Amino acid sequence: ISLESGRSGLLPYLQELALEYQSLRRMSERHAQRGDVAGSKSPEAQRCLTHLIRSVNLLINFIDNTGLVQDPLDNARRARSWLQMGLEGEQHPEQEVVQFPPNFPYQRLPDGSYEIIGSKLNLLLLGDNDGTRTFQLGEQGHRVTHIGYDEARIRTTERRLQFRTERRKRSGEWEFDPDIRFQTAEQPPPPADLIEAYFPPVLAELPPRDTSERGANLQDFLERSINRNLSDGGKAFIMSERDDAVEDLANLVLRTPGLSLLELRLRRSNLPLQGGSAVAAEPGESMVSWLVLERATTPNP
Repeated sequence: ISLESGRSGLLPYLQELALEYQSLRRMSERHAQRGDVAGSKSPEAQRCLTHLIRSVNLLINFIDNTGLVQDPLDNARRARSWLQMGLEGEQHPEQEVVQFPPNFPYQRLPDGSYEIIGSKLNLLLLGDNDGTRTFQLGEQGHRVTHIGYDEARIRTTERRLQFRTERRKRSGEWEFDPDIRFQTAEQPPPPADLIEAYFPPVLAELPPRDTSERGANLQDFLERSINRNLSDGGKAFIMSERDDAVEDLANLVLRTPGLSLLELRLRRSNLPLQGGSAVAAEPGESMVSWLVLERATTPNP
């Protein structure tokens, strides 16, 4: 993000930056009390320090030159991610023992990725910009609705699917047309058994915490993009690079009647689902957070 140098625009940005610095200080003090000398010399700790110094230098440069704030907050988040992973023991997916509720919509594979449980589900995909996940789930026989925000990009992705389908049918690989529907966010989709939302822009562009606008934006996204599009008993998987946004969204889910939180994972270096925007592969550079929620089944009258 870029904000102009006026006080009204700069103050919320500095508040977000201060929260990251405070988090880094608390984590560092906690590990210093443990006397974790080996951990402080690890490659992850060194990368954390590199990004922290870069963040401070960029902030000083902004103050001296009254330019645009762009990288200090991003580098502070990267520093915190490296510290989280290196000093607090971020584990590889296969080392983690995760207990899922009985109604969880995925099973976990040995490589840490998630595979949908069930067949021929009504799926709604948000933010799968290049159609990677859309194609994959269509090939598996699910009924997929691909939601895009740019009409030209939607049509391009649709043409790619048509070309791919015809090519595979000619080769004998397929004997069916995948059931995939393309539309914009303004068009009402059919009720979904499962929604997968990849890096929703609203979560990346939230106002600072402790503002009424932040809560209103989260409430609007949860209701308009998720809750109203789920069938009874439907689930949703929502992924973002903003751990604070996912955490606040999870708290909102817990306060929303008819919704329940099935999973919350913050600052993870692995991607359990592949789709949407590309994310840096190097751990610590771009960690992701996600949650899985469920809409309650309406009791019969």
